[in-house]
Amino acid sequence: MTWFIFAVLMFVFGAAQAYVAWSRRRVSSDEMADVRTDSGMMAKPWIWLTGSVLSIILGLLFLAFSTVYFQDPGESKVIRGFGKDIARIDDEPGLGFKAPWETIATFNIRNQPIEMFGGGGSGNPTIGKDGAVISAPLTGSANVNISTTIVYSIKEDKVGEIYTNYGNQENLLKTALRPNIRDVIRKESARFEPFLIKERREALEKAVQTKLQRIWGPIGVKLEYINWGDFTLDKATEEALAQINTAKANAEAERNKLLGAELVAEQTRVTAKGDSDSDQIIRCGAKSAQVTEVIAGKPTKVTRVTPLPQSQCQNRLNEQVLTARYIKALELIGEKGNLIVITGANGATPLLNLPTSKKK
Repeated sequence: MTWFIFAVLMFVFGAAQAYVAWSRRRVSSDEMADVRTDSGMMAKPWIWLTGSVLSIILGLLFLAFSTVYFQDPGESKVIRGFGKDIARIDDEPGLGFKAPWETIATFNIRNQPIEMFGGGGSGNPTIGKDGAVISAPLTGSANVNISTTIVYSIKEDKVGEIYTNYGNQENLLKTALRPNIRDVIRKESARFEPFLIKERREALEKAVQTKLQRIWGPIGVKLEYINWGDFTLDKATEEALAQINTAKANAEAERNKLLGAELVAEQTRVTAKGDSDSDQIIRCGAKSAQVTEVIAGKPTKVTRVTPLPQSQCQNRLNEQVLTARYIKALELIGEKGNLIVITGANGATPLLNLPTSKKK
C-alpha cells in the first residue's frame, strides 16, 4: 500500500507540473522573460514538462512495486482489499502479484518459538522475547520459577480464520498463546510437591502439552514441543530441600553401617555354625548330608549336619577323636626325643628318631 500511495502522489505531482507547463505556453515571450521561479530560474514550459514526465515515470515504478511481493517458505500471506476484507490467501513461496491497492498480512506458520526466561527470581537479567520466567505455585504454598521454550505452528487452512479473529500474529501471541501458556503451567504445577517438581519434568510436560493442545486446536494452532529450562525454587524451599537431602544422606550412611554390622554378624554366625558342626562330627560322630535349600530364590545344595545330644558326645572315641589323640601323643613323645616305631600298613615298620628339643 505504501508504494501505491507514493505512485498516486507522483501522478498527482506530475499532472500538476504538466498543467503548469501548459499554462506557461500561453504567456507571451515578453512576459515570460520577466517571470521567474522562487529559485531564480526562468519559468520555461519545458522545465515543468520535464519534471512532469519524471514524476509520472517514478509513479509508474512505484505502481509496479506495489503489485509485486516475495514470500519465503514457511510463510502465509493474507491479501486484503479495501476495508480489510480477505481477497485471498497465498501459501506458495516465491514471487507473487496483487492489485496495487491491496495490502498484505504475513503469518509465519512453521516452528515458531515462544521463549520465556530470565528476570524475576531466575537470577538472569536477560528476559526472553516473549516474557520473563513463569512464577508457578506448588503444593504447600511454595513457588517455582520455570523457564521454557514452546514451539508452535499455525495450520495453513486456519490462517484466514486467525486473521479474522486476531488481525495479525502479534495479537495472536499477545491475547491467546502467551496467556494460555502461563495459565496452564501455573495450574498444572500446583499438583506437584516442591521436592518432586524437578524430578517429574516429563509428567509436567505431558500435562501441559495435553491441556494446550486442547485449547489451541480450535484456534488453528498446533503445539510442536515443549523445552524446559531451569526450575528454580524460592529461597526458603531450596534451603529446606538442602536440609532434607542432607538428612537423607546421613540416613543412608547409617543404613550402610547397619548393613555392614548385619553382614559381620552373619559371617560370625556362619563361622560359629561351622565350628559347631565340626565339633558335632569330631566329638559326637554326627552325620552330614547333602540337602537342597532355596537360597536367594534359587535351589542350592548345602551340607547339613544333624546334631546329637551332648550326652552322646562325652568321651566318644570315634575315628576323628582317636586320630586327634594319636597325633597329640606323638607330639608329647617327641618333646624329649625318642625312637618311635610305628606299625604301618602292609607290614611296613617306619622309624621316627626324634631329637630332644632344646629349650632356648
